[in-house]
Amino acid sequence: MEKCPPFRAFAYALCLSWYDRGIRDPKIGPAFGAGRNDMMMSVYLPYCKCFITADEKHERCMREVASVSDINCNVMSYQQFISSLT
Repeated sequence: MEKCPPFRAFAYALCLSWYDRGIRDPKIGPAFGAGRNDMMMSVYLPYCKCFITADEKHERCMREVASVSDINCNVMSYQQFISSLT
């Protein structure tokens, strides 16, 4: 997994998706409810410095995946991105 960061990010994304839907107590902690196809976008994290999404759940998931897979990518919302341009 060290030799292929996109695979590492995808593996963590799948684990996060499985955890959120199968193990996590819905009453405890934040939900990571991004869709399965959205989670597949994690393979792009190692290739970009900034990952932008307009979906709050997707943003939360990609931020978590980038953090645990040790990928240096700034995950931000579309509104944060627009604000950073001015």
